[in-house]
Amino acid sequence: MFDFSMRDTIVAPATAPGQAGIGIIRMSGAKSEAILKTVFIPKKVSFPLEDRRLTLGVLSDQGTMIDECMAVIMRAPHSYTREDVVEFQLHGSPRAMKQTLDALIRQGARPAEAGEFTLRAFLNGRIDLSQAESVMQLIRASSDRAARKALSQLNGGTSSFVSKIQDRLTSLLAHLEAAIDYPEEVEEELTEQELADGWNTDISCLAAAVTLTLTTFVPGTAAVCFRLGDKPVTELNSNRFRIGTILGGLMRRSMFMQFLTGSTTVFFEKEGKLIRVEKPVDRETADSPRVQLAALMQGPDSRETEKGISPTLPESIREDDLIGIAPEGDVMLVNLSGRCREEIAAYGPEKERLLCYAIVNTLCENNGMKRVCFFFEGSQVEEI
Repeated sequence: MFDFSMRDTIVAPATAPGQAGIGIIRMSGAKSEAILKTVFIPKKVSFPLEDRRLTLGVLSDQGTMIDECMAVIMRAPHSYTREDVVEFQLHGSPRAMKQTLDALIRQGARPAEAGEFTLRAFLNGRIDLSQAESVMQLIRASSDRAARKALSQLNGGTSSFVSKIQDRLTSLLAHLEAAIDYPEEVEEELTEQELADGWNTDISCLAAAVTLTLTTFVPGTAAVCFRLGDKPVTELNSNRFRIGTILGGLMRRSMFMQFLTGSTTVFFEKEGKLIRVEKPVDRETADSPRVQLAALMQGPDSRETEKGISPTLPESIREDDLIGIAPEGDVMLVNLSGRCREEIAAYGPEKERLLCYAIVNTLCENNGMKRVCFFFEGSQVEEI
């Protein structure tokens, strides 16, 4: 539980504890610049310091030198928290870091709570809640794939998606209200057809999305009921799925969980080069190396093929050719069938090279591996 005031000026190390070549201390709040003037003596320039420009100087505490360092001030609102932010870049000595923190606290700063800088960025409108969550996801990312997803969310990927849904729902509401308020001017059948065709949206999928969203984010919501006029919707039919009869018209979260998907990164060929493609997979098994290779073996879909994307594995190779797959440290061990080796040998040298890289890149990208060792019928090979 946070115990804080937005009026406080907060301070905390921005680098990990321990000895290092450099240590960074960050301070945010209305008093940041005033505190900077009490502990920092610039060389060759005078206060006020130029905005967002590193300045060489000396850190001191009540006349006692702490360290030589670089300081920078980022004045509001052009900073991470949209407050005045000061950073000190000093030598990464635990002693110097502690002395600097103690000096800043004595001058009126308060030690920041965990995550408080990002909290202020959120409360001050610098980032939204989705982006705030992605900051920690990016810090904790242990693979390139996880880092890319966190960066996408940090750059507004999730927010943009939600915004598009919001726009669609607003448009839906406008059409419905127009049909209710001006029935003589809006034909009901035409309105329904316009919504379905104009959006190119499956209404059953929209109902599933709304149900999952409300039961996830609205506390105490166990089910959602959709009504057309005074009658509840009791059946959903879609070109993607059929739920069947819905008792009482109550749509529960569990009905749609099977349709949630995750994604995995695979590598296909385009114009003789490998390209990265995100493929949908079951979200519960997205981290399985076997599922990742199965997605690679399935090849590109029709839309990807139209864009000139080609498979990197022969179509004859399927999941049952994968005898076993398991990580060992930072190496992924892949055991394939003897028939698979024959198919690869007939593929040609250039295609064979792309095939090997596609498998290696797919497994390393998704699992943080550094190498892949190939086996055929249990016998390790140096080359395929």
